[in-house]
Amino acid sequence: RLAQFDPPEMLYARPRSIKVADFMGISNILRGRIKEQNRVETAIGTFCVEEQAEFADGESVHLALRPEAIDIIGAPEDTAHQAIPGTIAARNFLGASVCYTVLCGETPVLVSEPTRRLLNVDSAVWLGIAPDSIWLMPGTDEQEH
Repeated sequence: RLAQFDPPEMLYARPRSIKVADFMGISNILRGRIKEQNRVETAIGTFCVEEQAEFADGESVHLALRPEAIDIIGAPEDTAHQAIPGTIAARNFLGASVCYTVLCGETPVLVSEPTRRLLNVDSAVWLGIAPDSIWLMPGTDEQEH
C-alpha cells in the first residue's frame, strides 16, 4: 500500500507518518504535545520547531530527529539553537563517522557525526538541535523509537 508519494528528498526530510519515517531510517522519534504553534513538549524537554499549521495547541504528535541533524556540544551557550542535556551511553566508531547513543533522562537519542573527534562514554554533553531540523507527524501511530 502506498503510504506517501513524494520526491526522495521530501520522503527523507518530511515523512508524513511513523511508518514512512521508519522506512526512511529515522531512528529518533519522540512523543510530544503541541504547547504553542512552534513549541513541542516531550519527555526530554521542550523543543522550538518551525511552525506547522496542520497541528493545533494541545495536539499529540510525534517529533522526528535525524541523528545527523543533531550537534553534540560542550555547553548550551555553544549553540544558537536549543540545547538538551544528556550523557553519552555508547559510542560506535564507523570509520568516517561515529554514532553516539546519548541518554537524555531515560530516553536514548542517536547522534551521528563525522569522525573529527571521539567523545568518551559517560561524558556529560548537550545536544544542539535547530528548529528546522525537527519534523512533526500525527501522534496516531503506535510505533515509537
